[in-house]
Amino acid sequence: MLLFVATLALLVGAFLALVLRGNPLRAGLAVTSQVIATALVLAEALPILFGAPPAELLLHWPAPLGDVRLQIEALDAFFLCFSLPMTLLGSIYALGYLKPYMASKRHVGAHFSLLNLTSLSFIIIYTVENSLAFLLGWELAALAAWLLVIWDYENQKIRFAGFNYLVSTHMSFLLLVAAFVIGTGASQTHDLSMMANFLAQDTFQRDVTFIVLMTSFGLKSAFFPFHTWLPRAHSAAPAHVSRADVRRHPQGRPVRDDQVHRHARPPARVDGLVRRRLLRPLRGDGRPLHGLAARHQAHARLLLHRERRHRRHRPRPRLPRPDLATPLLVVLGLTGCLLHILNHAIFKCLLFYAAGAIYRATHTIDLERLGGLRRVMPWTALFFLVGSLAISALPPFNGFVSEFIIYSGLVSEQVPTALDRGLLLAVMTLLAFVGAVSALAITRAFGIAFLGVPRDPACVAHEEAAAPMRFTMGVHLLGILAVAAVPLGAIGLARVPVADLLRAQGLAAPAPLLAAPAQAFAPVAWMCGGLLLVLVLVGLLRRAINRESEAHVTWGCGYTAATPRMQYTGASFASQFGNTFEGVLQYFKRFKLPQGFFPERASIGTHNVDGVENRMFHVLGTAAQTVTRLSERLPETTPHSFAAGFITLVLMVAFLIAGGSL
Repeated sequence: MLLFVATLALLVGAFLALVLRGNPLRAGLAVTSQVIATALVLAEALPILFGAPPAELLLHWPAPLGDVRLQIEALDAFFLCFSLPMTLLGSIYALGYLKPYMASKRHVGAHFSLLNLTSLSFIIIYTVENSLAFLLGWELAALAAWLLVIWDYENQKIRFAGFNYLVSTHMSFLLLVAAFVIGTGASQTHDLSMMANFLAQDTFQRDVTFIVLMTSFGLKSAFFPFHTWLPRAHSAAPAHVSRADVRRHPQGRPVRDDQVHRHARPPARVDGLVRRRLLRPLRGDGRPLHGLAARHQAHARLLLHRERRHRRHRPRPRLPRPDLATPLLVVLGLTGCLLHILNHAIFKCLLFYAAGAIYRATHTIDLERLGGLRRVMPWTALFFLVGSLAISALPPFNGFVSEFIIYSGLVSEQVPTALDRGLLLAVMTLLAFVGAVSALAITRAFGIAFLGVPRDPACVAHEEAAAPMRFTMGVHLLGILAVAAVPLGAIGLARVPVADLLRAQGLAAPAPLLAAPAQAFAPVAWMCGGLLLVLVLVGLLRRAINRESEAHVTWGCGYTAATPRMQYTGASFASQFGNTFEGVLQYFKRFKLPQGFFPERASIGTHNVDGVENRMFHVLGTAAQTVTRLSERLPETTPHSFAAGFITLVLMVAFLIAGGSL
């Protein structure tokens, strides 16, 4: 199995990056090992993605792991085929991003060694069928990401961001362990494919396990409302580290006024332990959630990843046949989901890399201090602009392709009931609003950072991003254009994984049904191709014209005393939107009022805080005070205090070890 050789290559590269002398040699060997591992993974996974039989390998380990089964199916192959290549691109980007440290005494090899371990954790998480081995891969990914986030550990804010991430990810780990304890106890095996039978049973314990898994994955992937660690970690981590979360978190993070908009993964690192049976109804009434469930999976892909054909090992109980309209909606939803994950990984990584290039050139991520970067960094401006258009799902770029398929499922005429149609229309309205807000945020970020003139003389860029950084951003730009130019081919990448998922549910997967997403997009495919061609030609024509023109100052309508203070700021650009939703958003204001007849200085500053995090800490603080007051009412001289604590502990332990009768 080539995947085993790829694992050895990553381990050898990580080891050499730690022990050899010279930062350039350490980084070069680590990147070389990633090139080898990525080539081996693609050679193994690509044939499976396009219909070859699944690959399987059995490893015999001593207790407590025991036999560890590795398996690659079409859905695993889909994630492997872009996770490792994008980690490789991130390592190449790091060669330019960490260039100032290459000649220093700092051990840069440790950073690249951790990037190798990140790729290794992807392989483990996507392929192992053993719950204990999976937890090892999960913890390896968490610790490697934490150490990568705190690269600039001298900064107290970065240390706090790393600590916040570490606490959140280990809360997720503990919940995952609890779910595995319940599932392993019920199935009497550590094999994850066998645990799927427990998840298919219609019991209260199964439902609670599902909620525990959802909470665990939500904490890991920063899924709303568990996203509070993400803004700090993204702003603290190097750009090539932040992009790793693209595969985990499809909707990015909230935009802060003092940061470049660094929407970005994921990973698909949260690969979804919940088996294919969780695509069935939780209460077994035979009716899935139709298109709403399909769209929900686009935001919670943990319900999709690592679906296994374990019906080869154990007989499958039959459930009632779903509605005839369900297969079409599921195909549209799953295809849009998988393609949307791939698209997000492409354009969000590009935005992260562009933001990292800005930071490396200006040494700040404060939008209010930037401006005029397009003149000095034209390539970075182009990359950021295309990534911005793609993330806003504007035609003809790749984000539009996947969202069009998802919307096709939401507005499908085959939704069986009026209630379902109303729910899907409500979801579509909400998603349209989110898209509009995303476009507003991106317009604000690009305009403030790249247009106008520098707002702070201390934050002026003097050169374009380094060559490795531009190379990585260029590859992602080509990825965006490739999906936009050949959308039907990109849609076909999800064909085999979707077919496997349908068969796992006992549904037929005929060719006409699998071709439905391509047929839904076909009427607009030629329009998007023509629009893309026009945009490219206009860009080339404009570039040719600009070469023959002379540079001159921007016309100021006859006013010659303009200053940077007269430009829009990020806060002023978004003020109308903020005022509209003032009841939802929370602002902190800091100001110094003028005093005396001749005041020396006065200032006012506003900061938009995360409302969820702020309210969460408020609730936790109130709850702590309530518990304290209740505990004070219990006399210390009576056994009531001990009895209350003992009963609580017994109930918690009983819940964890109880049988399936709960």
